[in-house]
Amino acid sequence: MKKNLHIIVLSIVFSIILWISISLSNDYYATVTVPIQLINFPTGYSTASEIPKDISVKLKGKGWKLLGVNLSTKSDYTISVEDSGRVNVDLYNYLGENQWLSSDIEVIDITPDTLSFLVEKDYMKKVSIIPVLNLKFKDGYGLAKPIQVIPDSTTLYGPMSVVKNLSFVYTSRKTLENLDNFTSDQVA
Repeated sequence: MKKNLHIIVLSIVFSIILWISISLSNDYYATVTVPIQLINFPTGYSTASEIPKDISVKLKGKGWKLLGVNLSTKSDYTISVEDSGRVNVDLYNYLGENQWLSSDIEVIDITPDTLSFLVEKDYMKKVSIIPVLNLKFKDGYGLAKPIQVIPDSTTLYGPMSVVKNLSFVYTSRKTLENLDNFTSDQVA
């Protein structure tokens, strides 16, 4: 029996590989979630609208092809934006630009199937930086000098309708505890 053990194990492994191979030769359905990426904006333009981060794509194809889509590094679903103003996009029109969807895979459904967003001229503006701090001092200590932010301003660059209405930006929240002397720290 011990002499035949390696033959038995090899037979089982071969049977499993054969079963998987035959099973993956059939047609299956799969749904993948894919990030959206807008590309090829006109020079000096960007989107001023929120768009979904992901879309859901329902696919039909041979098991091997669907396994390849699921196991490969997922590509973004790219949409080429070449106009300005209000842009309405039918996502089915961009299947050819997304080469990760091979011709052997049929796209059954895309959710959402259309996007609408605003593309407008970029604008640059210098704004103040306001720190968001939670300061906790040791007993008997307090703030001796005003808080100093270096740099005290930054330049924002983005869609005009968004940037022109901003006069300041906040830092990320930072908590400093047990303060009893001069402290300097970096905040995003």
